[in-house]
Amino acid sequence: MNKKLLVIGCSFSCFMQQNGNLTWPFILSKKIDWHIYNSAIHGNSLQNQIYQLDYYLRNDIYDFIIFQATTSGRDCFILEENKYLDNLSNFEKQTDNYFTNFFRWQGPINYMYNMAGYNFSPKNSTEEKMFKLHLDNLVYNMYHLEPLFLALLHEIYRKLEESNIPYIYYCHIPFHACVGLNTQVFDFPYTNFCFEQKVGKEKFDSWRVDSGDHISDEGNYTLVNEYIYPLLEKYL
Repeated sequence: MNKKLLVIGCSFSCFMQQNGNLTWPFILSKKIDWHIYNSAIHGNSLQNQIYQLDYYLRNDIYDFIIFQATTSGRDCFILEENKYLDNLSNFEKQTDNYFTNFFRWQGPINYMYNMAGYNFSPKNSTEEKMFKLHLDNLVYNMYHLEPLFLALLHEIYRKLEESNIPYIYYCHIPFHACVGLNTQVFDFPYTNFCFEQKVGKEKFDSWRVDSGDHISDEGNYTLVNEYIYPLLEKYL
């Protein structure tokens, strides 16, 4: 019976999914014979990642978890929770051992607003209300983001530890906190690694394919072969 590996992340873990599946989870699926379930969502927030983690721990049994922590300053507003939850469970088989619930721009994102910054144009009163909440949160976080962000990262770590499931907990770019008008990078000691810091900013920048910190096939292969697989190998 194949072991089951769960991936939780943001677009960094599913950005190329609609164009040939060249994401790092798909690359990993070619390297191991476990069933890999990629639940990454574009624009994901830390709060929603915690929501996802709780849901999957309650409703299924996984043998390993890879948690790619997203960036700060994001919000996710679930609009239709029942449909959202149905889609969290609705993994589609893409290959013999690779499954995803976010394929061809479908899935959970259809039932939520993901806001990753100011570049959002409300189309109706509901969207205006959600966008105002998002902006209010960003203003609040300008002064309180560091403790809030750290609290969310600690909560993820606590839940992963208490699950008693082996895991990898990493970030793709350094964690940034806004305190007052200053932005600073800080280290969170309970993550396994920060990919950009491991390879160096110059190398990471050479792999960027857009302004959203998404990277090329070469970068994703490096992530899997040099950083994720060595941590996973002893469990195979």
